[in-house]
Amino acid sequence: MRLIQAAVAAAFYVSGPALAQPQCAPRDALLEQLDSAYGEVPAGSGVIHDGALLEIVMTPDGATWSMVLTSPGGISCLVATSEGWRTVEPEPEGPEA
Repeated sequence: MRLIQAAVAAAFYVSGPALAQPQCAPRDALLEQLDSAYGEVPAGSGVIHDGALLEIVMTPDGATWSMVLTSPGGISCLVATSEGWRTVEPEPEGPEA
């Protein structure tokens, strides 16, 4: 759990000048804006320790992506944005056949 907290905290520091001021809005409005402006749609999500929802939204080809954190109250904030998302396949466990 501390790894997720560290990743979110680090994202605030590396997200660049464009996100110097948090960009927050109701979740539906923020996701609609990311879709209409960049073609980014939800690609994965998880609930963190305090009940907040952490989502990755991206273009289908991964050219651009954004990280969105939604509070249990429904307000979403853009945590990070960037380019060139890579999906890493997990290594198989156990002996290989």
